[in-house]
Amino acid sequence: MAVWIQELVAADISFILMSHNPINNNPNEVYVELAPGLGETLASGATRGTPWRMSIDVTTNQVQMLAFASFSSGFTGSENGTSEGMGSRVTDYSQHFLNTDTSARNALGLHLAGIAKYLEQTLGGPQDVEGALDANGNVWIVQARPQP
Repeated sequence: MAVWIQELVAADISFILMSHNPINNNPNEVYVELAPGLGETLASGATRGTPWRMSIDVTTNQVQMLAFASFSSGFTGSENGTSEGMGSRVTDYSQHFLNTDTSARNALGLHLAGIAKYLEQTLGGPQDVEGALDANGNVWIVQARPQP
């Protein structure tokens, strides 16, 4: 048994990637779910709402939005990455780039799809990946495991 200790990532957006789309079993599509704040909002199921959902066809580079997020809030930490000030914060979707900027949304989808396919190739099979984007647009991978 082991214990993994990791520094808290001050996530603006958390995400889950599936390097093979689990909805249609297409190995050429990456499926992405994103939520505001830390991964707790996305993974726990404790907050009512829907994440942003997209699929990216890596053969055509087509990004398709499947759903726009509707969580009323996101669980966030402080800007310095500590647990100080952690709590739920209301999300203003009218100002969020994933709702307002198609080019930036598509660029993020393609970037995340590239990461998913890189991890799939490097780790030898389809991957279920969890990660975060910080305020500077840096991507943090916090977990990758074989996709069921």
